[in-house]
Amino acid sequence: MTYSSKNPCTVSPECYKDIATQMELWYNSEGNPFRHLFEQGKRVNQKYIVKKFDLIIEDYLDTDNHIEVRLQSKENPGLIVYREVFDKTFGCVK
Repeated sequence: MTYSSKNPCTVSPECYKDIATQMELWYNSEGNPFRHLFEQGKRVNQKYIVKKFDLIIEDYLDTDNHIEVRLQSKENPGLIVYREVFDKTFGCVK
């Protein structure tokens, strides 16, 4: 199932915090392909990511308690720059 504002995904506070933390870590990591992208002499910010990518949250495989969170390009749906699996109760799944 894909979640949206009309069909929100309910997660624990721990999971919510882990999602925010992991996405922030990704944004500041070398794995972020936009880390060294500059426009008009300034590093692109998170607003650039929001304009170019959709945040997709879906059930992961056939489990009821795991979700996949990803950033998927609006222009090229095959381009996924961030993907992580989370347990709705406990947060990060490593």
